[in-house]
Amino acid sequence: MAGCLAISFDIWGTLVDLDKTLDHLSEIASNRLGLSIDEARRAIYVSHEEARKLRRFTPNIPPLELIARGKEIIAAKLSTSLSTVDSILMEAFTTVDPGSIIYPDVIPALSKLHDEGIYMGVVGNVLFWPSAYTMIILDKTGLSKYFRATIFSDIVGYSKPDREIFLEFAKTSGFEPNKVIHVGDNVIEDVGGALSSGFLGVLINRGSNRSIYVWELNAAVINDMRNLVDLYREASLKICRK
Repeated sequence: MAGCLAISFDIWGTLVDLDKTLDHLSEIASNRLGLSIDEARRAIYVSHEEARKLRRFTPNIPPLELIARGKEIIAAKLSTSLSTVDSILMEAFTTVDPGSIIYPDVIPALSKLHDEGIYMGVVGNVLFWPSAYTMIILDKTGLSKYFRATIFSDIVGYSKPDREIFLEFAKTSGFEPNKVIHVGDNVIEDVGGALSSGFLGVLINRGSNRSIYVWELNAAVINDMRNLVDLYREASLKICRK
């Protein structure tokens, strides 16, 4: 397998199960605040959706402001203070079981690509926790060892689908945009942003019963991360020999 292409990955919903992470966060909030698990889970999930809407409908909001606004939302939903929210977040991210939140198809795919010497990294957004907390997850799950570049919105100042955050990955990796594959679970933020930046956009949809490669659109859908290995081979033949 030639290593002429780089791969960037979204994290939440792509490599790591967001729902299971939010469930653990809900358990911590329930225990700390004396809420029922249903009350805590409802508050956490509603807060997450409101923060996503804020990011979606306010595309120019600075990521650091988004984190601050996101924490205000969750504090209001949980009827607690911002300092307590920070404490709950830290406890949740340092105590979550890494084996319970990583998708089972991720390590086999990353291991194969890593063994082949493929340059890989992550391009991630933030909501109500900073990227430092996400890095805790990447370290706990052992995923960080596979990545040579970690590009986060709160560090570079741009959020997906802004092409600037994708181009920052290209700049950091040293690969031309047309020689980067980006994999994510969100059509707009991941595939849309990748395509607008000249990347090959890959949607991971584990609920689909097939994988589809549409080379004319520079896009693909895969239903298992392990299918990325074959996609990489095909893309290398089509792109690297031009």
